[in-house]
Order: sequence, then C-alpha cells, then structure tokens
Amino acid sequence: MLHRQDYKPQGDAWGIPAGKVNNGETPEEFILKELKEKTEILLDKKQLEYFKKVYVRYSEYDFAYYIFHANLPAKRCFTPEETFKISLIPDLGGYIGLFSRG
Repeated sequence: MLHRQDYKPQGDAWGIPAGKVNNGETPEEFILKELKEKTEILLDKKQLEYFKKVYVRYSEYDFAYYIFHANLPAKRCFTPEETFKISLIPDLGGYIGLFSRG
C-alpha cells in the first residue's frame, strides 16, 4: 500500500503501485518498473502472476486495471482485511475484495 501525497488526486488516501503503461511496454514490464520505483521491491517476470483485467470508468476518464499477484518478503503493512479500515482511493476496496476472494 502506498500513501498518496496531499496535493495529488485522491490525496491523503492509500493506493497500490499503479500508473499508465507506456507505448511499447507490456503491463508486466510496467508493474515491475513501478514496484521498483515506488517500493524498491525487485521482482522478475517469473515471480509475477497475472490475475485479472478490469475496466474502470470515471466521469473524466476510463482505464484498464491489470491486477497481478506476487509472493513478497514477509514484511507486510496491511492484511486485506485491514485495508478496509483505512482511507482508500475510490473503488480500490472493491478490487482488493475481488482479489482476496480469488
């Protein structure tokens, strides 16, 4: 979980490593780069498991969410249940619930 800065959209809420995939970049390449940049977690493609693609629609824009799973080191900040007790970016709780149900 990443805490968004106050001045960003959905500021002071919690989110996950996410962003826009660049031209010529696969979703897998993007998330590996994003994890490294935002969390200093280094994974390779073999450690990454594709889960699901979902579509998100806001009044200003639409996008696709590619959801991946990876086994990370034992260091954890939140369990899936604990994430529902903090301020999340809009709709994130539904995606966390989707993933935790399999």
